Amino acid sequence: MDATIEMTNIGLKATRRDEYTDAGLVEGKKWAAIKAAFRFGSDKTSLGRVAVVSFLCLLFCIPAIAWVTVFSAFIGGKTGSYTSFGAFDGLGLPSTDVLPSGLGSAKLAAGVLYFNDALFRFSVLIPCIMIMAMGIGALVYVARQSMNGEKVRVFGDFFRGVKYTWASSLTAGLLIGSNIFLIVFCTHVFDAFSVDSLGTITGGGLAGKILTIIFSSILLIFVTIYSFYLITLSANYKVPYLSRLKDALLLTFKGFINNIIALFFVALIAGVAVLLLMWLGVTSTWGVLVWFLIFFFGLYTVSAIFAAFSQPMFNKYINAGMQERESHAATEQSYAAIRAQKAADKAAGKTPAPKKKNEPQKFVNPKKKKKNSDSGVAKNMESPFAELGRKKKGYMDEELKQLEKDREKLLAEEKPDNVENLEDISVYTDDEDE
Repeated sequence: MDATIEMTNIGLKATRRDEYTDAGLVEGKKWAAIKAAFRFGSDKTSLGRVAVVSFLCLLFCIPAIAWVTVFSAFIGGKTGSYTSFGAFDGLGLPSTDVLPSGLGSAKLAAGVLYFNDALFRFSVLIPCIMIMAMGIGALVYVARQSMNGEKVRVFGDFFRGVKYTWASSLTAGLLIGSNIFLIVFCTHVFDAFSVDSLGTITGGGLAGKILTIIFSSILLIFVTIYSFYLITLSANYKVPYLSRLKDALLLTFKGFINNIIALFFVALIAGVAVLLLMWLGVTSTWGVLVWFLIFFFGLYTVSAIFAAFSQPMFNKYINAGMQERESHAATEQSYAAIRAQKAADKAAGKTPAPKKKNEPQKFVNPKKKKKNSDSGVAKNMESPFAELGRKKKGYMDEELKQLEKDREKLLAEEKPDNVENLEDISVYTDDEDE
């Protein structure tokens, strides 16, 4: 068995999705596979097809884009205007001794308002992310087909990917959206409730805020890897839902180094995009170009990276066991067909042909066998004229008849006086013939 293959309890219920389920990477390299994902099974780069498939994914991103835009423009921007100046607002010019208390109460009220605003905004964003994940799941399936050399049909393969991965994509979107909600919660909850009378966050509140943000951010790394394994498993295999949840969790930790490398390149793409948006402006002309690259090429690139990096893990932990199960099932099916044929013949009254008994092989003395073999070789080495010179023993029946005819002819020519008294020699036979 190959040293790179391990028989584990991962993928025990996984069955083949298609002929590419256990296919290796193009040229055995991840980057060659990612490059092949942009060719759509043709000899020329198909960036136009990539753009069309990404546009279909963009349709699934519309709810998230619309919610963020509407909330930021019409709701979130007015949150600060609802915060009062202080508890003594409207009582006239406050004195210096009550001013800090008024500012503190204003900070308290602002913290609570921003906390409620964030919870509302990101709680609604969770189902939007789930819908967006369905489009990304379809991109993963299309990228997988293309990197295996399949001639991709843009619309057919995209919606086939939605069909195969929708359950895993919704689960992945729920997990990622909930984790983002957790980070936002940890960011605002201590600002709202762990403050002193002046509205300043306490030491314990600040420590809790930092620790919980770090923990939830690390958790987001594992949740992202886990979510993509859920999607790639669905694109590559037919696996029951609960088994898929377990297999994705095991693969998240089994291939930890491989997964971190994949996530690093994904984070690099996302980081460059964020820096460009901050530098050029989110709504500027160049910022719109960055958004275009993100939605029409960035999401597909991320999907191709995870599809390419997950395939070696599948070959290592799942495919060997799946192939063994397929071989066992084929053998069982063959025997079942034989049993069914016998039952059908029996019902039809046909009697099976008797089997020929296997007789034991005759024992041959090795010494005699060698002697016979030597004599045969020596005989084959004789001259072809040696048989002519070898003296025959006895006479054949044809020769005796010919002698009798010659005798009768001789007697007829000599015309002896008393032929009847001659003795008939035809009654004699040669001793060698007996």
